[in-house]
Amino acid sequence: MKLKFGLDDEVTICPPKGREYSFVLRERKGQTGTVADIDSRYFLPYEVMFPDGRRYMFAEDELMPASTEPSTEEEGIDHPGHYTWMPGGMEVIEITRHFSFVRGNALKYLMRAGRKGDELEDLKKARWYLDYEIESLKVAD
Repeated sequence: MKLKFGLDDEVTICPPKGREYSFVLRERKGQTGTVADIDSRYFLPYEVMFPDGRRYMFAEDELMPASTEPSTEEEGIDHPGHYTWMPGGMEVIEITRHFSFVRGNALKYLMRAGRKGDELEDLKKARWYLDYEIESLKVAD
């Protein structure tokens, strides 16, 4: 059987549609890791190591090349990886919706920092929203 990925390939966890997600798939969805070991004798031939040092086994259809965009437009719009990385499949919006627009945006940028685009830029955006909220509170006093 010819395998799609090789050792040291950077891959992103992308659970297939229409299949029950395991805990590991929900926890690691959208995250990127490196193929650390391969054993084609097994159903889950790829051992992927993540930046936190943890290693998990995955099937080929649960992975995509790290440089690849989401496989469907819906995944990229409705559930982008930079907002769906938390354990249990919780999305950032499930937290931020409980806050005001300004505080929710500050949280959003903090939570996605380092997962989409420029990490420093996201942290500056979070700080901008926090500064705005602080100034609004000062004016209200």
